[in-house]
Amino acid sequence: MGCFLIHTGSRKILNGICETLGIEPEDPRVASSYRVLRDHANLSSASVGVMLADLMQSASFGDGLVISFGVGFSSSSAVMRYN
Repeated sequence: MGCFLIHTGSRKILNGICETLGIEPEDPRVASSYRVLRDHANLSSASVGVMLADLMQSASFGDGLVISFGVGFSSSSAVMRYN
């Protein structure tokens, strides 16, 4: 997987998802999520859109996994491919 775009609810959420996926928080594939959280805090549903916009401007974009959370305990995920 080329990148992981994880909803930026909190650092604790990001760390937990990284642990579940077996990747380190310092892994470049999750850098966008941590950067958006650091620079903008919790953007709610807009966080994934901000990460997508950043990645579309970069030359190193391919397959990815989008993970997002909604109200209560709802969540969604999708595999994406950008050609």
